[in-house]
Amino acid sequence: MTNLSHQLSSEQGSGSIARKILFLILLGSSFVTLLVTLYQLYFDYREQVGMVDAQMEQIDRSYQESISNAIWFLNVKQVETILGGIMEFEDVHFVSVQIKDGDVFQRGERRTNKTTRSYDVRVLHNMQDREIHVGQLTIESNLDKVIARLGNKFGLILVSQGIKTLVVSFFILLIIYYLVARHLLSISNFAKFLDIDDKDKFLSLGRKKTGSFDELDEIVSAMNQMKQKLIQDALLQKDSEATLRKLSQAVEQSTASILILDDSRIIEYVNPRFELSTGYSAAEVLETQSDPLCFSGKSEAECQDIWAVISTGIEWRGETHSEKKDGTRFWESVSSSALVNTEGEITHYLILKDDISELKKLKDQLKLERDYLREEVKTIGQFGEIIGESAALRRTLGQVEAVATTTASVLILGESGVGKEMIARAVHTHSDRADKALVKVNCASIPNDLFESEFFGHVKGSFTGAHQDRTGRLQLADGGTLFLDEVGEIPISQQGKLLRALQEGEFERVGDNRTIEVDVRVVAATNRNFEKEIAEGRFREDLYYRLSVFPIDVPPLRQRIDDIVPLAMNFLEQICREFGREVFTLTNQHVALLKQHSWPGNIRELKNTIERAVISSRGNRLELESALIIKSGTDTVMAPAQSGAYLTDNEFRALEKANIMAALDAANWKTWGDLGAAALLGVKPNTLAYQIKKFGIKKP
Repeated sequence: MTNLSHQLSSEQGSGSIARKILFLILLGSSFVTLLVTLYQLYFDYREQVGMVDAQMEQIDRSYQESISNAIWFLNVKQVETILGGIMEFEDVHFVSVQIKDGDVFQRGERRTNKTTRSYDVRVLHNMQDREIHVGQLTIESNLDKVIARLGNKFGLILVSQGIKTLVVSFFILLIIYYLVARHLLSISNFAKFLDIDDKDKFLSLGRKKTGSFDELDEIVSAMNQMKQKLIQDALLQKDSEATLRKLSQAVEQSTASILILDDSRIIEYVNPRFELSTGYSAAEVLETQSDPLCFSGKSEAECQDIWAVISTGIEWRGETHSEKKDGTRFWESVSSSALVNTEGEITHYLILKDDISELKKLKDQLKLERDYLREEVKTIGQFGEIIGESAALRRTLGQVEAVATTTASVLILGESGVGKEMIARAVHTHSDRADKALVKVNCASIPNDLFESEFFGHVKGSFTGAHQDRTGRLQLADGGTLFLDEVGEIPISQQGKLLRALQEGEFERVGDNRTIEVDVRVVAATNRNFEKEIAEGRFREDLYYRLSVFPIDVPPLRQRIDDIVPLAMNFLEQICREFGREVFTLTNQHVALLKQHSWPGNIRELKNTIERAVISSRGNRLELESALIIKSGTDTVMAPAQSGAYLTDNEFRALEKANIMAALDAANWKTWGDLGAAALLGVKPNTLAYQIKKFGIKKP
């Protein structure tokens, strides 16, 4: 029985059925024992009180006659003797006799507590068959000894009753255990620990087979069915827990941000990667609306459209410009889908987000570099390699070779059309940055109000027309070379900003407070006299010194007489191949004409002249004479054509187009002003703009 108690109590958790049964039985048996004991004590107490009262009545009957005689004959000594005899009785603590005339005789002390029993009776004296009232007898007895005896008896009664009840309780418990509790106990153990290895022992529990099938057998059968179901559930749970552990581990260690939303699109869970990517802790975002964190940068209408797609069961994929807790923005690829139950109802939404900022940055960088490479390829196709063997050109190329492998800034000086861009490309190609981009900026074509946006970039919404983020030329040239063509055209108001960016190697995009660091080598080119520009306040001296660490002076074509014919032959071959014509041959007369010309437009003028000559020529002879532009004073005229020569309408239009392009090249593509192409051609700027549009002329 002790083992049974130990099994039911010590082996089970605080919530086991067996322990509750044991507790309730012991509690009930203890309560019954206490009630029985108290009832027996109360019964004994009433019996003892009755005995005390009967004793006082017996005293009265025993001493009534003697005390009445003593009072009648006024025998005081006899009265006191009688009172002393009464005091000898057990439990009597006070006795008194009051004579009718007023005298009072008493022994002991009166008490007023609840354990005192008082007995009052009249003292009557018989005389000639007549009773005469002679006094009043009072006897008081206490119950202290009675209570003490009952107190000693209480422990014995309680122990005896407790043993009886405990024995009966354990018999009841034993019956309950073997009938029901041990089955519940095994189910409780199995449900608690789900130990699959003990399932054979678990299923072996049951009643011994008898010839009959009673209600308890039905209970056992039901329990065994429950056991079978528990085993099946345990096996499923074991598999599910293994799968869940793997899934949980994958979610926790995922390199993608994962959010789980309830059916009201309130965030229920975010993984550690989300916290790392955004700077928000899980406590900050749980139980909050999900749109700002899931589809940051999208308008409310766009978010509603996205949710409408997801609600149909279709996965939504897209990119969002998300915002971190510190306010910085980054690009994320978002995949959103709905999770449904067996009834097809949406219970949760799953959001997967990957940080693609670096990927997008590289993509944009590659796109811009691709555009610049296309321009470079086009330019290379137009100009080819640097051609010439003159002493002046060799000096220039020697300077290029000396400075190319350094990080020094280079300032290329020379007239318009001498090939300053080719020299800049040569510096870049022979440098350690040759595998990076050469980013060209035509400073003359940038409006003053767009200077910062062009050089430094801007963020979406930073000014009117900024519909999307833009990468500036400085950032695009990071790690490579920035070529500032016509650097003298930069407005004086913007030169300080460029100087700071070049000195510090850092800048901020328009509308952005985040500093961007870059490593850029600067190569600048100009046809202006910087000493004059600085003296007249149109160019900052400190910026000049920053750019002209190593100046390279490119000689004009008139100082490279020996290079004119090789250049002309190269251009002639390129242009004929481009027009699909047979390559013309330069005659001695052509060579003489080319060397005699002053070439104020330098190499650009030479190329345009050859192109006009090819267009104008019919037959197998190059009509170079008609293509040369000779300046006489302030007038510009075409060289006289050979006698009898004429042009078709298409040839004339081609010549007119070539003439406009030559003027644009001479004016560095400036159409207005005193030195603009319109002034050189002697037409109005509006007329020139119409002709440029008509011929589809675009700046190379």
